[in-house]
This record gives sequence, structure tokens and C-alpha cells, in this order.
Amino acid sequence: MGGRRFALLSGLFVACAACGALFGAEDVGPDQPAPPTDASDEDAFVVPDATSDVAPKPDACASFDLATDGQHCGSCDHDCLGTPCAGGVCQPQVLASPGFEEHLVVAGDRLVARRSNGNGYRRLVSIPKSAPSTAAQELDLEPLATNFNDDVSGGIVFDAPTLYWGTQGSIRRMPPDAGPETVTPAVAVKGFFVAGAVLGWSESTMPNGAVRHCDLPACAAPQGLTVPNRAAVDVVVLGGQRYFFALDPANGAELHLEGGPTFATAQTSASRLVTDGTRIYWAATDAFRAFTPPSTVVDVVTTPTLPERFFSVAVDADSIWLTRDKGVDRCDRALPCTPAPYAATADKVRAAFDGIAVDASFVYWLTFDGKVVRVRKPR
Repeated sequence: MGGRRFALLSGLFVACAACGALFGAEDVGPDQPAPPTDASDEDAFVVPDATSDVAPKPDACASFDLATDGQHCGSCDHDCLGTPCAGGVCQPQVLASPGFEEHLVVAGDRLVARRSNGNGYRRLVSIPKSAPSTAAQELDLEPLATNFNDDVSGGIVFDAPTLYWGTQGSIRRMPPDAGPETVTPAVAVKGFFVAGAVLGWSESTMPNGAVRHCDLPACAAPQGLTVPNRAAVDVVVLGGQRYFFALDPANGAELHLEGGPTFATAQTSASRLVTDGTRIYWAATDAFRAFTPPSTVVDVVTTPTLPERFFSVAVDADSIWLTRDKGVDRCDRALPCTPAPYAATADKVRAAFDGIAVDASFVYWLTFDGKVVRVRKPR
């Protein structure tokens, strides 16, 4: 059995090395060739609020069609970085075929998410983020996901250069020069964080969940607390304090300070918690909310127009990004903000716990049937 495990992991190392590995530096640029794709491009993509604002052509751009040229989209030298251009606007592009479920993260020059393996167990899969992928370019990072205890159940965190993920029975990691290894036993991991040398996670068991943390790299003697009569579904650190979401079957999701008060109750179908170092954000089907310590008030930033619903949230230096039924919305980081439609595809968006991710150039999200899609960020 040990020899078989070694063979599995050795094969994984070779695969990672051959494709630039999971942990490569970001490499997004207009000169990258697009490989053949197994991803479906049959859907018609639109940016619903985009209008063509093709700028006057300087002499240097006189030969380009600014309405359709991917390297001069809408104006001279505005590069869509490999995605289509239509009407002078960079359009969404499918990166991977259906089957991805949730926990989408950017990991260097690749994307990682949870994907069903078709046999009832959920895998951890990595794909290139720079162009549509082929089946051969998909890397299965968790070769042990063949039984319930190793099923990839929980969140995924990339704390460069190491990837962490949760299973039904443990927290696992993949350092840059090694294969998957177990960090610590854990039960039904749902969400977690890495903050400096501290690893924290939530356990979504019922009737009693838990939030726990330990010191890396050994993660010996985890500490934490039991959450009575609730499943703990996510945990974040802000200002040196741990905040977590607990799911009360009778009262919805609640935001708690570990060892302290409860700040929000009756949150419907809450997403993962996201922090920018100042606030905590989350999306729910009925509203997008923000919490700014030391205030004890949870702000309703905006509500969707029914029957639309919010699903997932991501934050970068300038923007807040939200997924909803029909697409991706954007608003400025300054609150209050009013999210405006930014991009959509013919497919609805997946109702995922964390189905959106961002990097310096792109927004990535999951469609209803599990495709991975990207669109260029605004100039």
C-alpha cells in the first residue's frame, strides 16, 4: 500500500512539473498562445451593461478594428489578455468544462476548485488560468479522494507558496516541492484561514460544530471551542480576533466573535466570509452585508432585485465583486455602494459558497453547470 501511495504522489509531482506546477508565478499576457480547448464556447457571452465606446483611432491604430481586436479593444492598446472583444468591450471566456462545484481560488498561475469525480466523491482540481484548458491540463491534486474520509468537503486557501484544503477527516496541504500531506485531523471542514503562522478552521458537524486554530507548521495541539447546536461554516481573522459563521437550523446563519457576542442572526444562505483588513463582507440570498469592528452594527449594503439572489463575494484593492443569478456585479470599495451589472454569460451563475475569485487582471466565477469563466477587469 505504501508503494502505491508513493507511486500516486510521484505521478502527481511529474504532472505538476510538466505543466508549470500549481505554484508558478502569475503569467498573464497577450503573447501567450491559447492551447486547444475541451471547454465549451457554444454559449453567447454578453456584458449586459457594456456599451461600445470605441475611441477615435490615432494613426498608430488606424489598421485595427477597435470593436473586435482583442489587443486594441475599444481603444488603442487596450488588451483583453486573450479573451474575446466585441463591441469594443472585453467579453467573458470559458476556461473549463462543466463539473466544478465551489471553493474557487487563484493559486499562482492556476485556478483551483472542487470538482465532482462522478463517483460520489469530490476532487481537488487545478487548471491553467491563462487560457481555456484541455482535459490533459487538469491536475487532480488529491489522489486520496476515493472514500468519505478523504472527500474534499471544505474550503481551499492559497497562502503562497502552499495550498491548503479541507476534507471530511483532515486538513491537507501541498507545499511547492512536495506532494499532499495531512496537517491535522479535523471533522467536516467547511471554511478556514491562514494568517501568518496561524491556521484556523470551522467544523460543520451537527448537532455541535467547532472553530479551531493551531500554530504552523506542525499544527500540534489545536485549540478552539465547541459551537453548541450549530454547524460552524466559516471563520476569518480581523484585527487579531476570530469571527465565525454558525448555522442555527432554526434561525439561519449567525456572525459570532470567538469567545464574544453575536452580531448578526437570521442570515439566509450566507456565503463565505471575506475580509479586506477593515471590514467583513458576506453575500446572502436576501442582501449583501458588511460588518466594521468595533461597531456592533451589521450594515445592509444592498439588496437584490427579486427574484435575483446574491451568492458569493470577492474583494480586491478597488472593487467589491458579487455573483448573482444572471451574472457578476461590481461596486466600489467605498460604502455605501450600489452594485452594477458587469458581466454575464448565457448560463446562470452557480449558487456556490465561494464561487468567485479575482486577481490583478481578471474576475473568475462558476456557472450553474460548473463551467469556469473569466472576464477582464476594467481599465
